[in-house]
Amino acid sequence: MSTTVIIDEQELRNRIKSTALKNITREESQRAYDKWAPNYVQDLLQHGYSSHIAVCKTLCENVPKDKRNCVRVLDVGAGTGLVAKKLRDEGFTNIDALDPSESMLNQAKKDNLYNQYIVKYITGSPLDIPENSYDVITGSGIFVEEAHVPCEAIKEMIRLVKPGGTIVLICRCNLIGPGDPYEKLPPLMAKMEKDKKWTLVSRSSWTRYYMNNDAIVWCYKVL
Repeated sequence: MSTTVIIDEQELRNRIKSTALKNITREESQRAYDKWAPNYVQDLLQHGYSSHIAVCKTLCENVPKDKRNCVRVLDVGAGTGLVAKKLRDEGFTNIDALDPSESMLNQAKKDNLYNQYIVKYITGSPLDIPENSYDVITGSGIFVEEAHVPCEAIKEMIRLVKPGGTIVLICRCNLIGPGDPYEKLPPLMAKMEKDKKWTLVSRSSWTRYYMNNDAIVWCYKVL
């Protein structure tokens, strides 16, 4: 019989940092995720991780119940499928996963959470996915220390979503201030709006993203 191992907050921070240490390569980061994959969900949920809940709640506020089984969703940074589990509970059924860690996606496969499992790293450069392929993109837990996913990735997200489609993103408040890893993210979001690539639908605070970290949740409509 399996036993749940309780880890303290410092150990959780250590595990998170192992995936995002300064000057490590993407490959080294993914090896850390591979090692963590079997215990990833239980470790985060033990400490109140709720990013997936915030993203799902925001998306549900913008997609009517009677349309949820019709929209095609790409879950960027899908990991083990926390977002997909919540979305399926709310009536979304056509969900694809995008994540560079095959080990994390293999955990999601055990629960049959996605239609497609795309092992790719998202940047500002085009993926081999046609433009306007999706109605919705979600990004939960993708913006972390040492800039795992670059700010410019929002340009690729916009390319992949159909006009009129929705993008929901979340980022911890302590990552977007002056000198922080994602200080350029809000200005780039604003530039994309000025350039009429998307328009802001909502921007809301989410308390206790995990442990004592608060976050900002954005919902954008692609133009």
